[in-house]
Amino acid sequence: MQKNFEKTRHFVIKEKDKLVIVVPLFIIAFLSGLYALFPVSITNDPAIHSEIVNVIRHQGYPLSWEPYAANDFTYPPLFHLISFLVSMLGISTIDAVRIVGIVTWSLFPLCVYLLGSFYGRKVAIISSVTSISLPFLSNVFIFGEFPQLLSMELLVLEIYFMKKGKYLYGGIMTGLVFLTHPFMPVISFLIYLYFVVPECARKWKKAYLLAIPFIVSFAWLTKYFQIFFNMYSGNWQNIVYNEYQPVFWFWPPETLVKYLFGTNYFTPIIIALSILGAYKTKDMFMRIFFLAALVFSIYHIPYTQLKVFDTLAIPSIFLSSAGIVEISKQTKKYGIAVLIIFIATMSCFQVYHFVYAKNMWFDSSIAPEPALLNTMLWLGEHDRSEAKIYVDSASAWAGALSGKIPLEPEITYLESFSESYVKQIKLNKRIKESLSDNGDVTNLARGAGIKYIITKQTTNLKELKSFSGWFVYET
Repeated sequence: MQKNFEKTRHFVIKEKDKLVIVVPLFIIAFLSGLYALFPVSITNDPAIHSEIVNVIRHQGYPLSWEPYAANDFTYPPLFHLISFLVSMLGISTIDAVRIVGIVTWSLFPLCVYLLGSFYGRKVAIISSVTSISLPFLSNVFIFGEFPQLLSMELLVLEIYFMKKGKYLYGGIMTGLVFLTHPFMPVISFLIYLYFVVPECARKWKKAYLLAIPFIVSFAWLTKYFQIFFNMYSGNWQNIVYNEYQPVFWFWPPETLVKYLFGTNYFTPIIIALSILGAYKTKDMFMRIFFLAALVFSIYHIPYTQLKVFDTLAIPSIFLSSAGIVEISKQTKKYGIAVLIIFIATMSCFQVYHFVYAKNMWFDSSIAPEPALLNTMLWLGEHDRSEAKIYVDSASAWAGALSGKIPLEPEITYLESFSESYVKQIKLNKRIKESLSDNGDVTNLARGAGIKYIITKQTTNLKELKSFSGWFVYET
């Protein structure tokens, strides 16, 4: 087996192969993306990324969350800069974000096919299919975590270039990961060091390669120091996740069961096949990558949330594909049938997963129900200015759909909230409580510069429109 994989180490991909395999997968992924994200997604992440694109539209290069709040900005901007360029075609910022997110998801099979080619044609093909069929990868997309998805795609390309010995390109990919997502650079840079340090030790003149990622991401490096000190001081808002996550300890068994079986029952099979693939391929890098991601998916490190578990998908794609290909070889004349059954079963589970997520994981507090969706689309047509609004729920989406500035825009927790933004959150809460008590919010709204109130409560304000229980009032 070792010899077989060594022989295919420099496997050359034919253009015809890429078209026949990747184009149908691109179309399937694109259609699944439309299903997951339209008319809205199940989380507020796409809307928050739309806010960032709007920040770029106002500032050119994001420094603060203005016009949403006087708050420092620390989220890497590469995905949002790409979305901004798409929005310049006349597309709304929220649609630009969703389009770039769907295209990123749809291109994953191509990136995976390139890296999978190191393990042979069959593994490359199966890996491409697996890449859009793994629940703990597709969840990143379904939840609208597009910058993370883009950073994972760049990570796959980084590994591809490093394995080909093209360290300069690998360094550029690593630098782009720094510009895309705040968590993934740690993993990306460790992988870069894994390949580059031995190369620099052999040829000291190549020591310049160590600087490439930092040169590419130079404009954003100071922000990482800001994030670190915010986190170290306890001001980083993402520390709220440690209220229910262990600190330097193992995840509770019920949590592990939830993420192994709760997302898609096929996940344990993928991990088992990955163990077989790791044994058969003898690829030391993928072995280390898989083992490290698996260990730190079980043993929690603070502030990583579930990002390591998400990252586990990358080595699992290739190793599980290598594992099922090995089983198909062992079954001899039934080998093709084994591969077909594997792909069909995995695809069925993934279809179920997308439908289940769409129907069961919807949260009306962060994603708009149909009536609120129609309300905000109407308001966007009624008033095209960037007026300030108050909305009972799903404020980030409401702002994105109507082209308005919500009072409390649900900016990312990867910030240290400023005093002015904390006041904004408190004011939002006071207005909500007053509406619930049938109080007069006129002075509160006008004092905050709010032009429209969108609520399910009745008030003495001027009513402009109502949609199935949602009212639009003008202050």
